[in-house]
Amino acid sequence: MTITLDSDYFAVASEALLGYCGEKNSREITFEGLDSIEAQAYSLMLRYDDGVCYEARIDGDTLTLDSSLMRKPGPVDVQVYACDMQGDEYTVICKSNIIQLFIKPSIEENAQPVPSMQDCLRILGQIESIADELTELGEQLVDEQAYLDRTQQQITSAQQELMSAFSSCLAQMNEAVRTAQECAQSIADSAEQIMINRSAAGLQKRNLLRIGTSGFDDGNVRVTVDEQGRLTVNGETGSLYTSVPLTSDSAHDDIKHIPNGNYIICTNGFDKLAVVVTGYKYEDGSILERSLAWCEGSDVSFTVDDEFPYNYVELYLDRQTQFDHELVLPMIRYQGIADSSWEPFTPDLKMRIDELSQRIDRLSLYNETFSENITDSIQEVI
Repeated sequence: MTITLDSDYFAVASEALLGYCGEKNSREITFEGLDSIEAQAYSLMLRYDDGVCYEARIDGDTLTLDSSLMRKPGPVDVQVYACDMQGDEYTVICKSNIIQLFIKPSIEENAQPVPSMQDCLRILGQIESIADELTELGEQLVDEQAYLDRTQQQITSAQQELMSAFSSCLAQMNEAVRTAQECAQSIADSAEQIMINRSAAGLQKRNLLRIGTSGFDDGNVRVTVDEQGRLTVNGETGSLYTSVPLTSDSAHDDIKHIPNGNYIICTNGFDKLAVVVTGYKYEDGSILERSLAWCEGSDVSFTVDDEFPYNYVELYLDRQTQFDHELVLPMIRYQGIADSSWEPFTPDLKMRIDELSQRIDRLSLYNETFSENITDSIQEVI
């Protein structure tokens, strides 16, 4: 892997894969452009998703990754430090931007055990619970739209027996998943027209920006978030723009935070900062990004589609700017909504449907994996 730094110490990685969990001295990072900032020593800081931070000293222009750095699978935030040394102490004189890389898990030696009857019953219970939620959503859609037919879905409870009843249990599980998926698809097909009708009637919720971060503090600027999603900024920025993740505590988390559609983003007249929507995708081992919207003080229209499957939202604070208890109220709304006054985030029906559909897909994948294990075990007994 190569990490290249330009004259502004902006770092770009040649690939997103840092390595595999447990590897020892098998991978090397080469740095280009370190000496664009003259310093006595250079280090790479690594922060893992459990909050643990490691520092690794760069030798010349390379760094060999030992097993202590490949400690756990998941995302890893890395940042290059240029330092001046005074004995065993050093002073940081420059930091690069944060790059998110990934440690992938290794295959474990122990095979996945065949699930118990309790596992099967637990999954059935989760599927039935989701089916009940889908039924409630269907009834709500009928109440709001007179021309929609009343939808009612029922999934009958499976009567479980002992080990000899595994085949029947699996068949009921598969049927329950299929029925729930059909229900979710039917509701999703109607959702777009429903949203248009709700918007025309003035019923559509306006703020679609879910604040996912718990706060931000880099030692110079501190951003707090209250329970309604309002942001308060204090501190003074330096010579570079300060970026603050909004949709989560990190940027690249492989989630489409804003679904496909046409939107308006606004900062409610605040011109000391910008609210930025960024879409990204993976291609040839690299992350390709595109700014979908950059909003400074006034409304900006933008579109989200399938070209970039993931996206996130950030605040960009102006350089060398003092913030004293500044209240920031960013908001994203549908283009059909004219009212720009701020309100707290509330998920609409389409978002709830999408979340339930994702839960069903995860349960379906779990069911397929364990169904194969159970079927193989039953065939061995027969």
